[in-house]
Amino acid sequence: MSDAGVRVAVVVTLAVVALLVAWLARFLHSRRQNRLDVSGLISGPGVVVFTKDDCPNCAAVLELLDGDPVTVRQVRAEAEPEVFEKLAIEGVPITVVVASAGRRVAQFAGLPRAASLRRALRRVG
Repeated sequence: MSDAGVRVAVVVTLAVVALLVAWLARFLHSRRQNRLDVSGLISGPGVVVFTKDDCPNCAAVLELLDGDPVTVRQVRAEAEPEVFEKLAIEGVPITVVVASAGRRVAQFAGLPRAASLRRALRRVG
C-alpha cells in the first residue's frame, strides 16, 4: 500500500472512531438523563413537554402529539422559568409520558421517534 493509501486509511479510521464515540456519548447521556418528577404539572394521564419558543424540535414534538386524545401540558421556558430551574432542565425538548397516579411511562430527550412515542402513549391507555 502506498504512503497516500495509508494516510487515507488512517483518516477514514479516525473519522469512523470519532463518529462512534460521539454516538456512544449521546446514547449514554440520554440513558443517564435525570428522570424528571413532573408531579403537580399534570393531573391524570398525559404528556408533559418542556419547550422553548425558538426550538424547531419542540414544535415537531407538539405536532406529533396534535390530534391525539391524550392531555398535553406544554411547559415553556419563557413562561415558566422557575419550573426549568427547579428541575434543572438545560436542553429541550423533553417529553415525559405519564400514566395515572403520576407514574412515568417514558421520558424522551430531543425529538422522539414517532413509533417510540406512540408505543409509550399506548401504555397510558
